[in-house]
Amino acid sequence: MPSIVCKRAIRILPVAVICCVVTAPVGAIDFVTNPAKVPAGDERPRVIVFGATWCGWCRKLAADTLTSPVLADREKQFLWLKIDVDEQEAFASKYGVTGLPQTIVTDAAGNVIGEKAGYLPAIEFADFLDATLKNPQSTASDLSRWLADLKSSDIPVRREAVKRLLQHISRVEGPGRDQVIAALKELGPSAWGEVAAYLAHPRLSLRAAAGGLLQRATLANRDFDPFADLAAREEQSQTWITWIESRGATVPTLSFVDWDVDASAWSPGGNADRPPAPPLAQPLGAVSVP
Repeated sequence: MPSIVCKRAIRILPVAVICCVVTAPVGAIDFVTNPAKVPAGDERPRVIVFGATWCGWCRKLAADTLTSPVLADREKQFLWLKIDVDEQEAFASKYGVTGLPQTIVTDAAGNVIGEKAGYLPAIEFADFLDATLKNPQSTASDLSRWLADLKSSDIPVRREAVKRLLQHISRVEGPGRDQVIAALKELGPSAWGEVAAYLAHPRLSLRAAAGGLLQRATLANRDFDPFADLAAREEQSQTWITWIESRGATVPTLSFVDWDVDASAWSPGGNADRPPAPPLAQPLGAVSVP
């Protein structure tokens, strides 16, 4: 009898081990999903992953990248947040999120030190985190460069500077607003026209930033309500365009589709040109052993 019991144990044990290995959780990152729940006193830099349930590339990032063992060594270096933009829209607007998925790294005080848009494989994601810690984004130096580029005679350079400045100050706590207003006052209608193009941007935070800059830099008595419906905004935008063009400047027509490579637009149906969503990630199931 003892030998029979021992033999049965030997046969059952490997099956139990296989099931445990297959069903164990792959990723060990402990995400905070509500910014209000960030532990007080935690001074680690934050990795904030913005996504949505309807975003296919967000699901792929969550299933393939954020569960990868490649990130295991970096888990304790950061405080990790996974933010659903539909549930935390104000928090997403604070950081100027314009596409999904989007990953932002901040210091403990909330200052942005690194940013990546779109899906990244695990190795590239880890390289991004390492590079951010080694060479944090300097908000002051970036702002100075963009302000200098705003004065460039090269249209693509100037246009890129306007884009970056608007992204920067669209964050609720983004510094530099007064410097941008002063530069726009100095440069006059040619720069105002570049900003006015963003009154048509689909993201509330960006069109609000553009409208605020124009009202303060030009001192023109023109209204723009970023919360109004599309028809009202178009009418108000046209009033601004007519006024700026009467001063000899041109307001360019810009396309805001697919701003960020590999990033889905922040709207379930707002970007027909975004890459096709990958299939829903399937969780690993237990292997049935005959």
